[in-house]
Amino acid sequence: MLGNRIENSGHRLVSWGNGREVADPDLQATDIHPWLPGGWQQDAGICLERLSGQRHDWLVVDHYAIDGRWEESVGQAVDRILAIDDVADRPHFCDILLDQNLVPGMNRRYEGLLPQKARTLLGPRYALLRPDFVKLGLVRGKSVTPPRLLVMYGGADPQDLTLRTVRILTALQWASGADVVVGPLYANVDKLRSLLGAMDGMALHSPAWNIAELMNNAGLALGSPGVTSWERCACSLPSLTIAQADNQEAIGVGLQEVGAHCYLGRAESVSDDEIARALMRLAADPQGLADMSRRAADVTDGAGAGRVAQVMRELQ
Repeated sequence: MLGNRIENSGHRLVSWGNGREVADPDLQATDIHPWLPGGWQQDAGICLERLSGQRHDWLVVDHYAIDGRWEESVGQAVDRILAIDDVADRPHFCDILLDQNLVPGMNRRYEGLLPQKARTLLGPRYALLRPDFVKLGLVRGKSVTPPRLLVMYGGADPQDLTLRTVRILTALQWASGADVVVGPLYANVDKLRSLLGAMDGMALHSPAWNIAELMNNAGLALGSPGVTSWERCACSLPSLTIAQADNQEAIGVGLQEVGAHCYLGRAESVSDDEIARALMRLAADPQGLADMSRRAADVTDGAGAGRVAQVMRELQ
């Protein structure tokens, strides 16, 4: 599905799967990663083959198993490299390092991990969002009482917070309506559809390509920290968030510290009662929601992709 979208947008898609990614028995344990079972050297070699001997202006790398060794190897076929990261746990060989997150100690987290010449683009000001999130002319400090909800926990939602949240809304007899969004990898869509069918004002979107519009129509979101955090902030949307993965926790803490959302913690440590109480508390506080909306809007304006592109043009 994503491949078709890339090609339908006028781009050439070159891909390789796991067919050749068989681990060399001589690989060091540190070179083996579940997402790169053949090791970085094998993958770099395949990538150089796919580049077909052509010289390219930019290589954009976004992969948790790739580090500076891979980037330096493939860098022989490109003029410049943009590396995207959000965990700062490995060195990079790049011209630009992009980390669009808001976490404690952001300005120091890549010290010693980058070439001296590398330029860093740090924070949600550089968040790579679709143009939809810039075009809508969204209102800062909006408050909708009672708020229509947007329930969206990511494409796969491995801990099924979506179904859990809808059951909580059922128990609360939530009457203000909600848009519930799940991606193509979500496993319990039939069960979710059946449950939502018995509730008034609830709409299921599976999948949805009008996320900015849904966020603009909502007064409060329930979701997880991550890329959608920057989408919600660009839409001035107050949020109640729960982390499902390690790399979401720092984002949750960072946005909580600036008052841009209410972060409850990890999914496995948050009870249904805590979610229900937090939801009812926020829904009953229109001034608090308006304040959170303004603080969320201060985090990013959604125009980060243009800023990143401008820096790339300046370095050419």
